[in-house]
Amino acid sequence: MALAYHALKKLKGHNGAIYKLLDTKNNFFYSCGGDGFIVKWWKDLDKEDGLLLARTESPIYTAMLYDEEQYLIAGCLDGSVILIDLRS
Repeated sequence: MALAYHALKKLKGHNGAIYKLLDTKNNFFYSCGGDGFIVKWWKDLDKEDGLLLARTESPIYTAMLYDEEQYLIAGCLDGSVILIDLRS
């Protein structure tokens, strides 16, 4: 039997499956997905739309924050690894 749920809010920012959510010490988090998007979201959910930080040519299946959240490292379906400096 499926459980019913009531969504508090539906956020918009991806065109495909989301494979990774990355929490931060700040008031935002990141998501990475099969559409190749890396999106920044605000935890207070005040904004429904995420901020697109990067778009890759290949789906992103995994990611991590590194060096005190200065870098986001993402692994893509095509075998590439993307490194984004979040402070610059």
